[in-house]
Amino acid sequence: MINNITFALLCYNEGYIIKTLTEEIFAVARRYDFKDFDIIIVDDGSDEFTKNVLTELKTKYPDTIRIVTHERNLGYGAAHRSALLSCDRDWILYTDGDGQYPISNIDNLLTIYEESVHFYTGIRKDRDGLIRKVVTRTYNLLLRILFGIPSYDFGCAFRLIRHDVIKDTIPLCDSGFSSAEQVIRAHKSGIRIRQTDIVHRKRVFEHSRTFNILHIFRIICDIIKLRWNLSGKRQ
Repeated sequence: MINNITFALLCYNEGYIIKTLTEEIFAVARRYDFKDFDIIIVDDGSDEFTKNVLTELKTKYPDTIRIVTHERNLGYGAAHRSALLSCDRDWILYTDGDGQYPISNIDNLLTIYEESVHFYTGIRKDRDGLIRKVVTRTYNLLLRILFGIPSYDFGCAFRLIRHDVIKDTIPLCDSGFSSAEQVIRAHKSGIRIRQTDIVHRKRVFEHSRTFNILHIFRIICDIIKLRWNLSGKRQ
């Protein structure tokens, strides 16, 4: 099945939870007896507290943890891209560093594992709050119509991807649209995608940046840009 794997965490000011996620990764690795695995933590210009926590983790696990550092905050998409490009194992499992996705969700993805499928993604079934559920469904429907592809939870950031196909799924945007862009590029490249329900925990401590007006504007611009670029390729 899977012999070696990189676990990647996208981190921005999440020193309060990143240790817990790291321990969850070690627990999963022991349970599956992954002999060859590493952990990449992409620090997207975090605060000093988070940087200190990451230094502690790197000191504690020097042979397993790699820190990819952005000197300033470049955006979610840039962190996402850095994680994908830094992977050198056969598989990468990447997720956010805010603790909303339990690492044990890998159980759900491996339940639907097939040798011929190289891209697995989750469907968040426990989104907190009516507003978030409505926004997510509207967003998914909009992207499905605009890009003419099957229904996915485009914004889900818990994915297991084979290294062989990463180059065809690299998102080019720097905004939070990168998760959706990756699925769209994978589908347009003919990569088989499987999805299944996963657990999505309530956010702790930090507030979501999704509903920031500037963030939403950037996502809209990136949607238009990708739609335009893909339309041009078909002509």
